[in-house]
Amino acid sequence: MKYGEKFIEPISLKRATKTQLNVLPSFFNSNYFKGAFDNALKVAFIGLGQMGGRVAREAAILGFPAFIVNTALGDMSEHKDIIPDENRIFTPLRDKHGEAVTSIQGTGKDAAEGYRIAEANEHMYDELLERDEIKHADFVFVCASLGGGTGNGALPFIVSKLIDQKESQFGDRMGYVSSLKKIGLICSLPSKDERGLAYRENAINGLDYIVNNLILDKQIGTVYLIDNEHIKHTEFTKNYLNDIDNKIDSRTLANAVAISSLLELLSIFLLEGRGDQIDTNELHNILGTSGFLNIKHVLNDEKVIKDYNSAIGQDYDGKEVALDFAKKLIDTENILADIDKKYIDNALFQILQPDSQYPTRLTEEIKDAMSSLIGQIHPGTFSMQSQRGVSAILAYNTTIPPMKVRIDNRVMIK
Repeated sequence: MKYGEKFIEPISLKRATKTQLNVLPSFFNSNYFKGAFDNALKVAFIGLGQMGGRVAREAAILGFPAFIVNTALGDMSEHKDIIPDENRIFTPLRDKHGEAVTSIQGTGKDAAEGYRIAEANEHMYDELLERDEIKHADFVFVCASLGGGTGNGALPFIVSKLIDQKESQFGDRMGYVSSLKKIGLICSLPSKDERGLAYRENAINGLDYIVNNLILDKQIGTVYLIDNEHIKHTEFTKNYLNDIDNKIDSRTLANAVAISSLLELLSIFLLEGRGDQIDTNELHNILGTSGFLNIKHVLNDEKVIKDYNSAIGQDYDGKEVALDFAKKLIDTENILADIDKKYIDNALFQILQPDSQYPTRLTEEIKDAMSSLIGQIHPGTFSMQSQRGVSAILAYNTTIPPMKVRIDNRVMIK
């Protein structure tokens, strides 16, 4: 079976939700795809618990292979219209003889119980990892809430198995394993209205595990963090939810933003245009580097072109204009989590410029400015007829020291 054969064609917007379409850049639509997604990185999603299942659902809607694992049947039933039965995996509590106990479901926010149930259902996880869509994926995202019991509890169990699988697959005959990892995480932190000590303790322990056991030891690639408290207070969220036509909550919006921005990143080199585009190896550099992922945009900025032409007309070199644009992109609001932009470890930078009547030197100036500000980048450029201004996409990983996350007044990482 070919990768993704049982699903709608990957990178399709046919079933995209209104929210997904709204948060994607305006130039991003199916008319601009060159061809099949077969040439892109093959990415699959595994959702653990309720939140993980909802993120995986967003991925499934867009055509990515997606699986959900849960200790409660009720949490999985909401996805039966999108995720097929064989991809919804129920892991029950088991008695000492290994028999399923279906009269008691869920973990009651007990992450230790979530881990024990995962262990008791090891054979089901082994079967999941043998599925073609997981086994032959170039990259797998595991999605879970760090405040819950099922997802947070099962996370270290399945990640350990995935690490073993991917390293054995991609190591060469000499035993060499690439420093670029094949596993990433999409994890959420609880908001203040999710009250209860269990949420906080789970989140603190879960993030501590991710940082100290996975990222600092470089066991996995990128971690896309969703802070459910932070996102409620961003200008983006306030503006979006203030529209009476957008009848969703901030958590649903956050899940859509996370998956839609990954879709954009994974497929940007498939958009029609001409120029020096990002390739899959450069993309894997971002996904496969340990750290916290950031994806930022500046969209269709016509002012930067006017300012640059004005500067050149007055015998200035225009470098200050390019530098201001680069700073604007770096300083763009973090929608999903408040992650410090210092200590950038690896960055991908794609410029979309107008196809005609455009000072192409501006693009080179912007690239130089971005390099001076953040160091190592993988730059790309292409032209699109639909562009009137300059758009830019910046994706990078941030290393641990400046990373600060607070749950109420408790500092989780200093």
